[in-house]
Amino acid sequence: MTGPSSGDATSSGDATSSGDAKVAALRQDIAQTRAELGETVEALAAKADVKARAHEMADDAKVRARVVAAEAKLKARETAHRAAEAGRELAHELRTEPAVPVRRAATRVRTAVRDHPKQWAITGATLVAFALLVLRRRRIERAKRLSTPWVDQ
Repeated sequence: MTGPSSGDATSSGDATSSGDAKVAALRQDIAQTRAELGETVEALAAKADVKARAHEMADDAKVRARVVAAEAKLKARETAHRAAEAGRELAHELRTEPAVPVRRAATRVRTAVRDHPKQWAITGATLVAFALLVLRRRRIERAKRLSTPWVDQ
């Protein structure tokens, strides 16, 4: 009788070790699910924390503003340096050869008129019309002054 009972013991031992392996696997799955769930909860909590996100966005905006301000300051310094250098060069040219800057300006105007004749024609016509209006106004005012008798008596 020892034969059949010993076979039962072995098969129940295999079932127990197989059951332990399943339990261990289930416990491992539960632990992994808990870890994933914890990470998900932390991520949701971080998204739900509006105050912290607002502070982060404000800090990011401050950093960007500082960067933009620094770049603008550097660009302004460079522009001021170039303008000062150009002013020094122009002053030197005016002292040594006064006609050179005038010729350069005339060349620029000539090139601009050649490149954009319609705009220059409109500008010229506008200036002539303005000058005529000013002259007409002055004549009218002068005529009024001359036609008004003096009231000094």
